[in-house]
Amino acid sequence: MHMMRGRLNARLERLRSAYKPDAELMADSAEDADELLGILVDLSEHAPEQGLEFTNEVYVLRHLLSTAMYASQHCVSELESGNDGDVQFAKAYRKFGAAKLTLDAPEKLLPKDTVTVRGERFWDRFTRLSEEREALADKTKRTDLGR
Repeated sequence: MHMMRGRLNARLERLRSAYKPDAELMADSAEDADELLGILVDLSEHAPEQGLEFTNEVYVLRHLLSTAMYASQHCVSELESGNDGDVQFAKAYRKFGAAKLTLDAPEKLLPKDTVTVRGERFWDRFTRLSEEREALADKTKRTDLGR
């Protein structure tokens, strides 16, 4: 789930920053959704162990990612046919956004020690540490990094 959050955040940022849809962006979006669905397969296998509500949320997430993938693919088709693709682009963006929001629901159903590290959410900690270490690398001399 932690990997999915990062991937969804990145995908939404790419879509948000697009001036208008283009075939390459939307093909990448479809591929991203497909890869996220692959990650979700592993999660789905263990969902019943967490209860019916968790399983239901995972299925909602799978539905949203599937429809995001289809909307992205349809957008590519629209664009390649000379149409603007705006409707399918908006649908894909909405589905990716809904998937990100849905990801929070099953995570809240898990025991706290499986989603936090010393009280900090896994993804928040991951992001913070990555940024801190990149900032440190910027300040460190090239020769010091080679050690």
